[in-house]
Amino acid sequence: MNTELARKLIKKAKSYKGIPYRFGAEPSLSKEPPSALDCSELIERIFKLTPGAPVLPDGSKNQAASKKTRRISTTKALSTPAALLFISNTGKPSGVHHVGLSVGDGTTIEANGYYGKVVHRKPRANYYTFGMIVKGVHY
Repeated sequence: MNTELARKLIKKAKSYKGIPYRFGAEPSLSKEPPSALDCSELIERIFKLTPGAPVLPDGSKNQAASKKTRRISTTKALSTPAALLFISNTGKPSGVHHVGLSVGDGTTIEANGYYGKVVHRKPRANYYTFGMIVKGVHY
């Protein structure tokens, strides 16, 4: 199993730790580091800026509904490096309002409004609703 791309995605995500959270942030891809990120922009950005990674759409709902993703359990996602984890009011992509990236050890990297920045943390039980793997990332 080739996990090199997953490692690169996680490394890129970790490089944004401490970047301020701002809902709706859309910094230019040419600006590194960005001045602020929201949850979906963090995910979109790390996939766009990591060579060999598939490009994901903007917006956590769009990322969850993308044909480039396949649903898995939250437990599986938390143990799968570079899997995506979503919070949804409805349990479906249409109700998604937050996304994070799994490190694969039960922790996530996410732009989080509560913390006001990009954080690497262990989410509480049942924090996320479902997980997704991204086609093109060999898990």
